[in-house]
Amino acid sequence: MADPEFEARLGRLFAQSPVQADNTAFAERVSRRLDRAWTWRRLLIGGLGVVGGLIGVGQVVASGVVGRAEILSSQSAKVLSVSLANHVPSRLLALWTPLGADLLWAAGALAILAVGLAVMRSIGDI
Repeated sequence: MADPEFEARLGRLFAQSPVQADNTAFAERVSRRLDRAWTWRRLLIGGLGVVGGLIGVGQVVASGVVGRAEILSSQSAKVLSVSLANHVPSRLLALWTPLGADLLWAAGALAILAVGLAVMRSIGDI
């Protein structure tokens, strides 16, 4: 059987660590090592992120995606302008309104925005 007094004394000895003469110096050395390790880790992770980003940008530029996107953008702008120019109701509205159809489109968009804000406010009040 175990001696309860010995176990209690042993528990007290392990619960209280003895004070060492270089306690503060040791804590400072450990703290400096931890800080230095984090600094190197941050620099390494940041540097590798920059290198990876540069490699990614180089791959995108080399694949010609930017040129294709410019061509696609210019072609879609042409198609959109032709389709809007041939849209009969827009031309009729432009003839009927003194300020043009753009004003009516803007007013419609603002009305939709106002309805959306009213719905959001009513939902928030419930």
